[in-house]
Amino acid sequence: MNETETEKKTVRAQMRAKRDAQTPVQVNMAGLSVMRRIYELDEYEAADTVLTYVSVGSEMQTISLISHSIEQGKRVGVPLVTGKGEMKFIYISSISDLKPGRYGIPEPKSYRTQELTGGFMVTPGLAFDRSLHRIGYGGGFYDRYIRAHRQDLFCCCPAYAFQVIGQVPQSEFDEPVDMIITPDETIR
Repeated sequence: MNETETEKKTVRAQMRAKRDAQTPVQVNMAGLSVMRRIYELDEYEAADTVLTYVSVGSEMQTISLISHSIEQGKRVGVPLVTGKGEMKFIYISSISDLKPGRYGIPEPKSYRTQELTGGFMVTPGLAFDRSLHRIGYGGGFYDRYIRAHRQDLFCCCPAYAFQVIGQVPQSEFDEPVDMIITPDETIR
């Protein structure tokens, strides 16, 4: 493991511990605040398609975003892991279209097969900086996806304020995002 990967591993562990120390009330309140900020974005309002992760545990919650987007008439796609480091976003029409999947993360039920590839993308992460870099979970799923579809995506990362740090370690394969939103600010 090179020095950058060692640094990333350390930052991931620190941020996961801080995030997991949040109470359910803190998780819920931060999530609702960030989602309200997302709903007010011109980029979100203009999008007819929303691609988003399905939150679990102390992650910035996205269930309300999924429901709200469907209610607004937007097409919603959620990740389906298709191979090592590879995923695609599958259209769902309601939360009931999800089932427990790999790593305990909800994914589309097998009868859902329509792939969506562009739009307003909500990307998870553990740490971010003001240069719009992110550290994910280490599998490279989102970096690969963003690289392959960059021209058709607007990438937004919801985050707790403490997840925005001075500088995140970067490698040549890491893709920056377009925006980071915390309960207190929008970083472009």
